[in-house]
Order: sequence, then structure tokens, then C-alpha cells
Amino acid sequence: MEKKNLFFGRDFLELDNAAKVFPAQNTKTWSNVIRYSINLTEEINPEILEKALKDILPRFPSMCVKIKRGVFWYYFEHNNNLPVILEDDLEHQCVPIRYSETNGFLFKILYLKNRLTIEAFHALTDGFGCAVFINTLAAQYLRLLGHNISTGGTVFDITEKPKELELEDSFIKNATKGAKASRSKPNIYHRKGEKLPAFCSHVTVGYMPVDKIKELCKKYNATITEFFTAVLTEIYIDFQKKEEKKQKEISIQVPVNARNQFDSQTLRNFSLCYSVRTDPNLGDYTFEEILKQVSLYLRYINNKKTLGAMFASNIKLESTPIMRVIPLVIKDLAIGISYALTAECTTTALFSNVGKVDLPEDMLPFVESAILMPTAGLLNGGRMAATSVKNTFSVAVANCYEDTDFERVFFTKLNDMGIPVTLETNYATKNGETLLEPLPEEEIIAYQKKKHIKTISSSILAVLSVISVILNILLTPETPWSAYITTFCGVSWLISILPFILRQFISKFHSILVTLGSVSVFTIITETIMHFIPHNIIFDFLNIATGTVAFILFTMSVVASKNKKFKKWLAKKFYF
Repeated sequence: MEKKNLFFGRDFLELDNAAKVFPAQNTKTWSNVIRYSINLTEEINPEILEKALKDILPRFPSMCVKIKRGVFWYYFEHNNNLPVILEDDLEHQCVPIRYSETNGFLFKILYLKNRLTIEAFHALTDGFGCAVFINTLAAQYLRLLGHNISTGGTVFDITEKPKELELEDSFIKNATKGAKASRSKPNIYHRKGEKLPAFCSHVTVGYMPVDKIKELCKKYNATITEFFTAVLTEIYIDFQKKEEKKQKEISIQVPVNARNQFDSQTLRNFSLCYSVRTDPNLGDYTFEEILKQVSLYLRYINNKKTLGAMFASNIKLESTPIMRVIPLVIKDLAIGISYALTAECTTTALFSNVGKVDLPEDMLPFVESAILMPTAGLLNGGRMAATSVKNTFSVAVANCYEDTDFERVFFTKLNDMGIPVTLETNYATKNGETLLEPLPEEEIIAYQKKKHIKTISSSILAVLSVISVILNILLTPETPWSAYITTFCGVSWLISILPFILRQFISKFHSILVTLGSVSVFTIITETIMHFIPHNIIFDFLNIATGTVAFILFTMSVVASKNKKFKKWLAKKFYF
């Protein structure tokens, strides 16, 4: 099938509004990956699973793509390869997807015993899209085993042709023109600890009976999402009190499926997050008070008007004339720096509830449960997602820290409230120490060495700056030459630190782009300084030289983005 037919007359597919920030947030060790699993009643046969995967792919053109770099934005092209099917590695879940290992796809299919899983880069789709794809795959797999499985709900009819509405950017379609939404504010409480090794996370899944949860929620006159959000809030209020520090607000991020409010059939991203905040400085809270506050806020804010305004605010930022003409390499730098410095700063924890998985009745006897899991955070230890099948409600916790007190307190509290919990983890402990180990990869070792070099170089540059300022004041106060040395040290530090803040820039070519940005900053700073202080021909020469270097690097980067041979040659010649 031609690409234009796959994308309904288009040669390529633009990333949706929410997806455009995700590629720039990627690092070598972290990526925003969604994991959705369905547990069947029988062990999975990988050969039959591969046949089922081939059968359903034509029904999902939005999934059969590879990501490409444009001049101004990323975009999707059709991928003619076949996705990979791998045996699941429970110790290393939601690790960054390496396209060289997935035939260019932004997702991978995993299996282990009776569990069928998809891990997908969030730029591709959201939790709903993952559920539709894997549930349709599971249904076709069961058919190949000889079972009669109908279609409906999150199981699509693979004999139908794809619909154009499934590929639309529903953010743009449903944005309220002219509306504005306020942004979340920082200064939020985070419970920190010793980080796990790279590519590792503590994953704890709790299975609970749906009827018991509904019974308890009915008692409090709350929805399941409201109830669990209140439980999270109370736990973090108690954690913060024990630290005996200045009390900060607790902010629980609650993603919502906007398809529930708008008439959308898209299989791409169409969800946004609310921030439910509670201020401990206002006094002590009972659980009932927290739950009432959470319920009132979510019921007040979760509506078309609010969502439409949030869509409009995000789209306005993307569609400004300046943003449109800024090259992608600069956008990546700006988004990457912003995320590296402010990632999760506005949230304490996350709770995502996709609700009941809608499966055909004749498929239910072959399904035990389903699990939705977000990527472990960079700051947040409590990132949770929930879903249910039949009478089994699952809550998955992804934790980036060694300490698992949060999971223990959370599930113990539910059990004490009358909800029986069966736990499943990807880790064990011995003498209080985790048994999780990092992936044995050479690049992790190389990264740690570079990180050590970065620490030493940063210290040297800081000392050099301080010494130059002191000597300048003592020896030649009439000539502020230390301003140039300090500026040079600052830019040099920027060159050394950025590849570690933005791990995607560790590659040789991207280091050049970091240099380009750094030299440009140096040029601007020196121009500004020379307007206020005396200078001579040497300083003028330095300024002209840095400007020339910046221009040359910019020209080289533009040529390299268009010519792969020149890019490879450039990567060999330049390396930090």
C-alpha cells in the first residue's frame, strides 16, 4: 500500500500537539514510555503471536511508523519493516526504546509466560492507544488458537479499513479558540532518595477486587480516581511532616482521557493532566477532608471548557511565528534544557486511571487481568497507573528510588481500609539491599566515566573563575579582564554539562550543535559586556573570532542535517 493511502493522501504524519515535546525530553537513560500488559489464562506461543501481529498491522497505520527529523519539527513516515517480539525483561521495564533494535518502530511487543505486553514511546500514542493495539493483538492471537473472539470496545475489527479520524490530532480539532489556561507552579514537595542504577526501576503491582473498591468509594461518595488521589495526598503529607522541613504543597498529577469529553476516535495522544494540590500549611487534614477537597476540585475542573482552554494554550505556543521558524536543533536544546531543569518540579506524584478495559464478552474467559504502567520518574518515586478487567483492579507503581517505603505504606493503607491486596514485584530484597542490577552495557560505563570527567572539569572551571576575579580586583582593578575569563569558563562549563543534562547530545554530532549554541551565547555575552566596559583590539578580535566560529558551525550543522556522508565525516572529526 502506498504511503499516501496509508496516511489518507499525505506522504508523512505530523506529530500531534502533545507528542512534539517528547523526543526532545529523551535521554540515554530515560524516555517517556508507556507499558500496557494483558494477562491471558494460557502461556503465550511466540510463533503464533508473530502471525497474529502481522495480521493486525494493516489495521493500525498510526502505529506502523518511524520517526524522522525535519528542519523545524519531527514527523512520522510509514515503516515497511516488521515490529520485533521479545521475551520480557521484568527488571528493566519502560527503558528507552532503541530504534536500531526495533526495526525503527516506536514500540516493541513483549511476552513472558502468559503475559502479553506493549511498550510504546509516548510520542506515538497514549494509554488508550496501547490498550486498543495490544487487546486487538491478544484477540487475534486467541483466534489463531481456535477460539471464537468477536470485536468491540478496545478490540478492533482487523477486516475493516483504518479510519482517517483515528489519525487526527484531536488537540487541534477541539481547542477553544482564544481561551487560556493557567500553568502549574513549582515549589512542590518531592520525596527523594538514593537512585536506582540506570535502566532500573522498582515495579510493584497490586491486584484488588473491584467490588471492594467500589463499595469503599461509595461509602465516601467518591470516584475511584478521587479516592486513590486522596490516599496519595495523605501519604505524602505524612512523609513531609516526618522530614520536619518547611512544608510545601502536595501536587498529584491526574491524567485524563479527553475522549471521554470529546467525540474523538483518534488512536494517537489525546490526554492531558490536572494537578490536584493540597497545602499542608493550612493545617492538619483528616482523610475525609482531603478526599472532599480532591473530589470537589476534580469535578469542578474536569470539563470541556477547561480541556479546550488547555489545548488552546499548548497549541498557541506551538503555532507562534517565531516557534515555527526556529530550527529543530534549537527547539530540542530549549525543550531539553527546560525539561532537565524543571522535570516533574510541579508534581509530587502521578495517578493515572484508564478505568475498565472494554473487552468482548467471549474474550473475558481467556483474560485474567490487565496492567498499565508509566515510566519511572526522574524526581517522583510514586508514579502510578490503574486499570481493571472483570473483578480485578490493578495498580502499578514505578519507583526510581532504592527506598520502597512508599509502596509499602500505600498498599498497607488500602489493606487496612478493607481492600485485600495481592502484590507482585520485579525485585526482592536481601539484608535491606535491592537485588536489581543495571544492564551490563559498555555505554553505561562510558557514561559514568564522562560524568566523572564532567564533575572534575566543572570544579576546575569554577576555581579558575574565582581566582581570576580575585586577581583582577587585587592587581588590575582598572581593567575588568576577569569578566572575559569568567564568561569563557561559564560557556566551557555549558559545553561540558549539557551533554549530561541532555543525554541525547552525548553523540558526536550533537556535541557540535551544543558547541554552536554555546559559542553563540559567548558571542552575545561578550557583545553585551563591551558596551559597558573599556576594551581594546584584542577583545574586538576575540568577539569577531567567536562570531565567525559560530557562523561556521551553524553552516556545518545545516549541511550535515541534509547530507548523511558529511554528517558521518563531521562526527569522526569532532568529538568532546
